[in-house]
Amino acid sequence: MKGKIKYTDEPMGRVKVVEDFLPSPLAGSLCVQFREFEISKKQENKS
Repeated sequence: MKGKIKYTDEPMGRVKVVEDFLPSPLAGSLCVQFREFEISKKQENKS
């Protein structure tokens, strides 16, 4: 980014509070563990 950043003192307007839409870190780690479990089970069934 080589262009200059222009700052203004304009108001932001109405601010809206939204729910947290990101999954918790715990949910993400559980999904990864479940996928690894599924993969290992598939590999065992092939043997």
